[in-house]
Amino acid sequence: YQRRVHGKQWYQRRVHGKQWYQRRVHGGRNEEAVTTLTTNIEFLRDYKKTDTQLARLNEKLGNNEKAAEIYEQLINDNVETQEFHEGLQRTRGLVNEDGAPIPEKIEELIALYASLKEKHPKCGQIARAPLMFLPADGRFRAEVDAYMRKSIRRFVPSLFNDLKAVCGGNAAKMAVVRELADQYVKELGAARRFSADDAENMEVPGAFLWAVYLFAQYLDYEGNHTAAMEQVDRGIAHTPTSVEFYMLKARVYKHAGDLQSAYKYMEECRLMDTADRYLNTKCTRYALRAGRFKDAERIVCFWLREDEGLNALQDLQVMWYQTYRGAAHRKINQYGLALKQYSFVFNNFTQWFQDHADYHNYALRKMTLRAYVGLLEWMDRVRDHTFYKKAAFGSIEMYM
Repeated sequence: YQRRVHGKQWYQRRVHGKQWYQRRVHGGRNEEAVTTLTTNIEFLRDYKKTDTQLARLNEKLGNNEKAAEIYEQLINDNVETQEFHEGLQRTRGLVNEDGAPIPEKIEELIALYASLKEKHPKCGQIARAPLMFLPADGRFRAEVDAYMRKSIRRFVPSLFNDLKAVCGGNAAKMAVVRELADQYVKELGAARRFSADDAENMEVPGAFLWAVYLFAQYLDYEGNHTAAMEQVDRGIAHTPTSVEFYMLKARVYKHAGDLQSAYKYMEECRLMDTADRYLNTKCTRYALRAGRFKDAERIVCFWLREDEGLNALQDLQVMWYQTYRGAAHRKINQYGLALKQYSFVFNNFTQWFQDHADYHNYALRKMTLRAYVGLLEWMDRVRDHTFYKKAAFGSIEMYM
C-alpha cells in the first residue's frame, strides 16, 4: 500500500513538472499554454505561480477582464506584491505601456486604491501607490503627509529612500517632501507635534530624532552638505548611541568628497556594533574608497577564518569586495592590481558556467523541469550581472 501511495505521489510530481515544462516550451503559443494549465490544474501545487502565469497569459491574449479578475485575487492573497498591482492597473487600462498613469484615469486609480485600502488598511503597498500617480497638488500633500507621519512614528530609517522611489524624481513632489520634513523638525522640536494644528506633546519623543534624520537625508540629497551635517550633529547630540546618524555622517562626508573623514566616521560607527555584518561590509567599502587597503583587509577578515585569511574571499566568491577593490586600485592607476581583482570576478562566472552543466542530468532525473528551464534562461543572461559588467567595463577602460 505504501509503495502504491508513494508511486502515485511520484507520478503526480512528474506530471506537475511536465505540465510546467510544456507551458514554458510553448514559447509564444499562449492559447495552448493557457489550455495546458487549465486542463491540468489539479496536478499543479504551486497555486500562486499558476495563477500568476494565467494572469500574464490572459493579458498577452487580450483577455484583460479575465486577467484583471485573477490579479485581484492575487492581490487579496499577496497584497504587498507590486507586480500584481502593476498588472491590475494595466489590465484595467489605467496606465500606459510605460506604467505611467493616464491623466484621464487618475480618478479611477484613486477610487481603486481607496477600495483596496478599506480591505487592507495595514498594507504599505496600497498606501504608497497613490503617491506614485497623484500630481503634486493638495491631495498628494495630504497622502504623503499621512504616509510620512506613520513611518516616522514607527522609526523607519529607510523612509527617505522610499519617498525618492515613489516620487520618481519629480521635483515638485520632492519639494513637498522637503517642506513637510522641515515642518516636522521645527514642530516636533518645539512642541512634540507634526504641525501647528495638532495638540502639543502628543507625539513620542523619538519622532523628533527620525524627523531630523529624514530632513538631513533630504539636505544631503539636494547637495546642501553643510546644512545636512548640522542636522546630523543635532541628531547625534540628541541620541549619541544612534548608529544610523554616524552612518549618515560618513555618507555626507563621502558625497562632499572627503573620503578620509567618511572612513573615519564609518569606522566609528562599526565599532559601536562589531557584531553587525552590514556595518562591517560598509566600513570595508569606505576604507577601499579612501585607498586604505590595509584597513580594508583588517576589517573584512573579522568574518573570515584566521587560517584562511583573504584567500577565503576567492573561495567564497565575495564579488562585492573584488569589484570595490579593483575600482579602488584603478582610481590610483594601479592597473595591474585592479586587473587581478577583476580577473577573480571573471573566474567566478566561468566557474558558474562550468558547474551548471552538472545540473542537466539531475534535473531530468528528478523532474525539476521548471527550475531547470529557469536555470537555462538565467545562464543566457548571466553576464548581465552587475558585478560582471563593473569588472568588464573597468577592464576595458584600463586597456584603452
